[in-house]
Amino acid sequence: MKRLLLIAAICFVAMPVMAGDVMPITGTSGTMYHNATTGEITKSAPQGVRGDLGRPLWDFTMDLYAFWGGVAENQLAIDCGDVDYAVPVQGIGFTAFNNASSDCALYIPLYADENCGHDDDPPQDTRKWLGGFYIENIPGSVAEGHPPDEYWSWYWRSWLIEDPILLEGVDLDGDDLQDFGYGFWYLNQGGAGLMGPGLVGDPNTSPPPSAPGAENDFDLWADPNFQFDPNLLGNPPANVTFVGNYWFGPTSFAQFYFEMLAPACPNRGDANRYCSADIYGFDCVIDLSDLAALLANYGLTVGAGVLDGDVDPYDPIFPGDGDVDLGDLAEMLAQYGDNCNL
Repeated sequence: MKRLLLIAAICFVAMPVMAGDVMPITGTSGTMYHNATTGEITKSAPQGVRGDLGRPLWDFTMDLYAFWGGVAENQLAIDCGDVDYAVPVQGIGFTAFNNASSDCALYIPLYADENCGHDDDPPQDTRKWLGGFYIENIPGSVAEGHPPDEYWSWYWRSWLIEDPILLEGVDLDGDDLQDFGYGFWYLNQGGAGLMGPGLVGDPNTSPPPSAPGAENDFDLWADPNFQFDPNLLGNPPANVTFVGNYWFGPTSFAQFYFEMLAPACPNRGDANRYCSADIYGFDCVIDLSDLAALLANYGLTVGAGVLDGDVDPYDPIFPGDGDVDLGDLAEMLAQYGDNCNL
């Protein structure tokens, strides 16, 4: 994970320190739900959203405590992680800050073969764009009535009705996991203000089990002449400039708040849970492989995610409570044998 700079002083190390533009948050306004296929945005979960949002595939959504407001227009900040194997991504969760007097747009691309400046030098030789999520109306906090010296954000859930994005790549660093990246690219920034992704941290200075491969730095790319076309939703052009690899300073550790969601199972199953305990393989069947994955993490008390076996309490949008204990085992056994394809 990245180290968060909470003071204005700059120190130089092997990689540049991102100075300034790291702001403590004032608060969050709630959750926005975005249909990435139709563009519809609502402030409450739409009817039938359970059929669109599935289990978290990769989850770094710990306590939100700051945001990096340094993403200028036509700049792309890429953070990184690992997945065990090729996974289908139907939706994402993120935080977006827009401390401005008007809305802006945001594009979040997903990349395979990306390791944030590590083991892929020069970086542009390996990164492979897979697809992304485009949101046209990220509300400006000043436009919503908040003072300009306060920093308010929304949590976002964005999902595709159409085919999921297959996150499939190579292992760049030899750890038997596939390296991927996700980016924040702010566009059409009307009105003065700061925009950027939220930062979350781990007091133990290591990624939670549900977010393997979280790096302690991020890559910044820029092309001041490029005009983003939302109708293309494509990769940045070939001449995009690699600005550098940055970290956040010596006081704490941070990663851009982010989660990826698998497609949901089509039917409820006997336990009426849409096989929410399908934590291994994503075949919408609860069997020995899922139970074994939970038992491998049994006893985790903090930082656990759904893929680690944190399936209790059941919730179709925000499941789990951060640990893997008897309640999770009971929930797994209640669903054991379910086939939610039928």
